[in-house]
Amino acid sequence: MLSFYIVCININMAKTKAEVAKMVRAQKIKQFSKLTLEQRKIKNGEIMRSARRNTAVGKIELSVLKKLILPEQKANKARTELKKTVPTTKKKVSRAELDKARVALQKKPVPKGSHRMPDGSIMKDTAMKKKPAPKKTPAPTIDSLQAVMGVMTDVAKDKGKSTKGEIDSKVAMDKKARTGKLTFKIFEGEMFDEEDTMKVIYDFEDEMRDSQSYDMDYWVSRVTKRNVTWEDLNVNQSERLQGIMDRDITKQTRNKMKAFYDKFIKGKKLKNMKEVEKLFVKEYYEVTYDD
Repeated sequence: MLSFYIVCININMAKTKAEVAKMVRAQKIKQFSKLTLEQRKIKNGEIMRSARRNTAVGKIELSVLKKLILPEQKANKARTELKKTVPTTKKKVSRAELDKARVALQKKPVPKGSHRMPDGSIMKDTAMKKKPAPKKTPAPTIDSLQAVMGVMTDVAKDKGKSTKGEIDSKVAMDKKARTGKLTFKIFEGEMFDEEDTMKVIYDFEDEMRDSQSYDMDYWVSRVTKRNVTWEDLNVNQSERLQGIMDRDITKQTRNKMKAFYDKFIKGKKLKNMKEVEKLFVKEYYEVTYDD
């Protein structure tokens, strides 16, 4: 109601609602007729999403927009359908005529610093994407070839056949050994994987178990305060004690391997992983470490 009174004040002449509505409608038709179809759709959406749609003026605006939008939409649809039904005729051009036109076009001069594309368009030379220079693969060295051949022989001995992944992994580790970049994680994993080095590790752990058995009173005291022997422990205590002793051996093994790595492997340039394994078998027993 308030919007009607405002309109009445602005036009300064209408007195009834019908007269005001008629004048507002004429004004809105004149205003919205200047808009394109898309603009009318946007305007209609804005009004529908706002509280204005519930006002008297808003309702008039929506009514006007509807009457302007619907006929134009129908006309556009009809034009589209008509285009589908009207056959398009294209003049057939012979291949000879096309070749002649193409040759004539190619002869036309182009601005300096530009060139003509196959489709006849003109492009600046600077706009062309330059192809990246192909990467040059370095020629294999004698050492790298020997390393690959050695790896293939080793893998074949172990499994009877070799895969590309296994060969690539071995070659990568040999390269790290040659460049002094072999990490402790890779070194440790390889020593546990190879039969000769694994036997050396397990022999050391057997000696550690023998050493533990010489001081069983200490180990039993880790699970009970009673002055008893291993045989007097209950099942839970025995299992706990076994776990404690196994973890101690694992810790000792890791400390010894880390000491060996720091002394003989870290930052050292060795021929390949085979040389690392031979060095491990030879020197592992003699390495001292902090407990």
